Amino acid sequence: IVRKEDYIYLDFFNSNREWRVYAYKDFKEEEKKLFLANIYDSNEFYKTIQIKEYDEQPTYSCQLLFKKDEESTDEIGLIGIHRFYESGTVFKNYKDYFCISKWYLKEVKRKPYNSDLGCNWKFIPKDEGWTE
Repeated sequence: IVRKEDYIYLDFFNSNREWRVYAYKDFKEEEKKLFLANIYDSNEFYKTIQIKEYDEQPTYSCQLLFKKDEESTDEIGLIGIHRFYESGTVFKNYKDYFCISKWYLKEVKRKPYNSDLGCNWKFIPKDEGWTE
């Protein structure tokens, strides 16, 4: 169970392998793609995420805030889904990626609350009807 203000790591498990979501510490842009890597202790990347609720939210909705660490008051950016321009050899198109975004962090604090932002997440407990 996750609750507002809890600190989490976002980990993925597949075929007996485990990865964690990280963000580069040196990102200066408004948005930057997140990446998965094997879980290990390193000071190279941000990995601490806090469950936030910036305004009145629908049931189970929240935002995922990257922070430097649990003691820090610095808000790095929110996790969202955003389109990044990808240029390849043959095709040029936009693809959706998980990202860390300073823009979402600004927008989520505006009134009234916009439920269409790409940074809103839902965690539904099993006892409330979630099934695998």
